[in-house]
This record gives sequence, structure tokens and C-alpha cells, in this order.
Amino acid sequence: MEGVSVPIAYIIFAALIVIIVFVIMLNSSRAYVLKRQTEFENEKSKILLQLAELQAANTKLLFETKATAQDLAAKQFDEWKVKEWEVYKKKADKSAEELGKLVAQKWILENEAQIRKENSKKTIAITMGKMTEHLIPFSEQFRDFNSKDARFMGSPVDLIVFDGLSDDKPEITVYFIEVKTGNSAVTPMQRKIGRAIDEGRVKWKVIRREEFQ
Repeated sequence: MEGVSVPIAYIIFAALIVIIVFVIMLNSSRAYVLKRQTEFENEKSKILLQLAELQAANTKLLFETKATAQDLAAKQFDEWKVKEWEVYKKKADKSAEELGKLVAQKWILENEAQIRKENSKKTIAITMGKMTEHLIPFSEQFRDFNSKDARFMGSPVDLIVFDGLSDDKPEITVYFIEVKTGNSAVTPMQRKIGRAIDEGRVKWKVIRREEFQ
């Protein structure tokens, strides 16, 4: 059987068809790859953006948590200071009261003979009252004031307290204090003083030395 001869033109034409199809397929593949690459880059950008937002939110949360912790620590420290001050004040008041009792006992022992000579309950009560006047700034009953602010007068009232003076407060309050023991009552003179204070008949006056010349 004789071979069938194929014209060279057909061979060239078939080769061109194959090449064209290959080029089209290659271009399509490249377009698909570029599309997928673009989609991947877009997804990557979104993920990076979300990650940045998450880091920012985390940083903000850490800052707020730190600030809250600092505020809480400061509040707890202030509460601790107040509690410690109260404990210290109670101990100091108790120590002052015990010291006052010891001083009183010492005074009684030193003056026991004289007290026995007088042998009078009234005299003893008066003596103890005068002792109380001197010791009251160190007692529990004086806890609302600083003992350093007290000035003893004795008559016509026992004490004047310049409340806030030792603490260097911008405003102080002046108290006239009379100490009473047992059933002792306020004297008429002390009532007059009390009314004068209550009615605002209290004044401040500076006397200079040249006024005595």
C-alpha cells in the first residue's frame, strides 16, 4: 500500500493551530495565576489590618488595666494609711492615758501624807479635779483634739483649745473647755462666759507696747 502524501501546507497549518491553542492556554493560566495572586494579596492585607486593629485594642486594654490597677492600688494605700493612723492614734491615746494615770498615782503617793492630814473627801475631790484638768488633754475624752493645741488656764475656764494650730491648718477653731468631775456644776461666771461665746461676743485685740507708755 502506497503512503498517502500530506501537503506541507497542512502540516504547517496544524502546527500553527497547536501553537495558537498553547499560547491561549498559557495566557489563560497566567491570568488565573495573577488573579489568585491578587486575591491572596488582598486577603493578606485584610489579615494584617485585622492584626493591627487587634494589637491596638490589646494595647488600649493593657493601658486601661494598668491605670485601673494603679487607681486601685492608690485607693487601697490610702485606706491602709487611714487604718494605720487610727491604730496609731488609739495606741497613742492609750499610752497617754496610761501615762496620765501613772503621773496621777505618783502625785498621790508623793502627797499622800498631806491628803491624809486634810482627811476630807471634798478636798480630795477638788484635788483630783485639778489633776484631771491638767491631765485631760492626754486622756481618751480628748481624742477629738490634738493635745498640743490645748492651753491650760485654770480660771475662769480650765482650757482653751486652738484646734488645728499644731497641724498648721488654714482655719482653726477655738474652744473654751471646762472640765467637771462627779456631780460638780458649771458656776454662774462660767455660764456668763458660755453665753458670751454662744452669742458671738468674742473679739480679737492686739495690744502694742507703746499703748502702756
